[in-house]
Amino acid sequence: MGHALDRPPRTNARADRADRAAAARMERENPGWLVWWGPWSQRFWAVPAWPSAPTLDAPTAHALTAAMRVHTPHGPAATR
Repeated sequence: MGHALDRPPRTNARADRADRAAAARMERENPGWLVWWGPWSQRFWAVPAWPSAPTLDAPTAHALTAAMRVHTPHGPAATR
C-alpha cells in the first residue's frame, strides 16, 4: 500500500471544507488539544497540550475524538 505522500491531495473542496470545520469543532469541544485536518494525508490530527500523550491521527473525526478521550487526563489533578 502506498504512503499518503504518494497520492495527490483530495480535490473535493466541499468535503475539504467540511473536514476542516469538523476539526475546528473538535478543537473547541476538547480544550487542551490542537486539532487539524490534513488535506494531503486525508486524516485528522491532534496534538495535546501536555507531554504525556502522543500526537494522534485518524481517518475520521469520530475515530480521532475517541482516541483523544482515551489520552485526555481526567479528575481534579488534570485541571491544575
